[in-house]
Parts: sequence; structure tokens; C-alpha cells
Amino acid sequence: MKTRKLFWMTPIASIVLLSAQSVYAAEKAGKVIIAKGKVTAEDTTKKDSRRLKRRSEVFDVDVVETGNKARAQLKMVDDAIIAVSANSKLIVEEYKYNEETNDGSVVLNLVEGGLRTVSGAIKSTNGSYELKTPVGSIGIRGTLVQAQMVGGNLLLGVTQG
Repeated sequence: MKTRKLFWMTPIASIVLLSAQSVYAAEKAGKVIIAKGKVTAEDTTKKDSRRLKRRSEVFDVDVVETGNKARAQLKMVDDAIIAVSANSKLIVEEYKYNEETNDGSVVLNLVEGGLRTVSGAIKSTNGSYELKTPVGSIGIRGTLVQAQMVGGNLLLGVTQG
């Protein structure tokens, strides 16, 4: 009878499969509606950068950066709109959304520059929406919010909500 070496490969294969499960899989957070000028996204897990253009996907592990005279508009999975202004750096730390329950959680980190957002289905009543900045953290409860970092100062406005 012929023996197979598959038995000896099984422990190695199971170790590879177990370690593959621990690797974080990026989830889609949204897509680009408009990208004018130099707009890039860097995957924080892979450390690779890609140029963003219309219809490019944005993930919950991305650092979105806009260059001089550049801007971007992102439509997120909960139908929120985020407009990122020129010379900005926005880290998408978390963007989770459940379509069936409209529950979700958002953590954005505005490192520099500015953004304007119109909230989507994720709101204070059914989720958590947090915007971090170098000078503090904001729990967003309004529907139209604008934040701008200027010389180490945070300028913040809520137009609706």
C-alpha cells in the first residue's frame, strides 16, 4: 500500500491557515466621487500608496491625502459625504456599517487640513461618529459639519443638526 505525505503537510497547512485568519482584511469604507489634483491613499497595513480617482474605493485602513490645490469627495458606505480640502491628511481608522439595522461606527482622524461632512445613516441615535484632530476629539451629532486645522488651531462649524 502506498502512503501519502499529505499527513505530514497537514500540520504546516493548518498553521498557515490559522495565521492567515489573524491578518486584518480591510473593509470598504466608501468610494471617490471627485478627485481633483493629487489625491492618494496609503494602506496602513500594507504600507503601499495608490492614486485615487473617480470610483476608486477607500478602505478602513487608508490614509487619504490631498496635495496643493487638490480636493476629494468621498461617498461612504452609509451614504455620508466627506469633502476633503487641499493639503489635508485624513486617516480612516474605522468605518463599519450594517445596512439592515443602520447601526455603525466611524472613527476619522484629521491630521492636517480640513474637511466637510454631511452625515449618512450612521448618526448619534444608532451609532458612533468620532472625528479626531491633533487638538482633541469630537463626537459628531450634527448632520453638516466642517472642521479645519489652521496653525495648530481647530476651527469647527455645524451648519445643520
